[in-house]
Amino acid sequence: MRRRHLLMALITSGLLALGNSHAAAAQLSDAELKEFNNIHVSIARLIAHPQRYHGKQVAVIGYVRIADGTPVIYLSKDDGQFSIPKNGLRIQTNGAKLKSKFEKQYCLLVGEFRADTYDKNNIYSGTIGKLSQLTIWQSDSDDSNQFKKNQLRNVIFSRSRY
Repeated sequence: MRRRHLLMALITSGLLALGNSHAAAAQLSDAELKEFNNIHVSIARLIAHPQRYHGKQVAVIGYVRIADGTPVIYLSKDDGQFSIPKNGLRIQTNGAKLKSKFEKQYCLLVGEFRADTYDKNNIYSGTIGKLSQLTIWQSDSDDSNQFKKNQLRNVIFSRSRY
């Protein structure tokens, strides 16, 4: 029971860190929060523990940049602007071009993490491929708490497609 309370506290604080209001986090059911927690991972955690998530479906939020035709999701905007490759994960698109609307935006990305699939120069910290979702992560100034809550639900309920 104590473990569940700790887990719920961590999940709630994680949702708050994403910019959701406490009320929006409280509206997600326990099952939805648990399911989201099973696939939502910070990019920092993927970089620090790549083998733990290798081959698993993950949902990450990061800053997307396309450099020399290679789409990358970075830990932060600064990492993307200064092209710090070890703080980024290559986005594998299987030859399709990533739409420019995602360029220089914070995005929610859902796909399979691969720790051992690096680019030819081995400069990024992994790859996310087999994408099932890529959407722009709206800012709070866009009155987007409802939008973010719906994005989380889409991630949770689209998991059956994996």
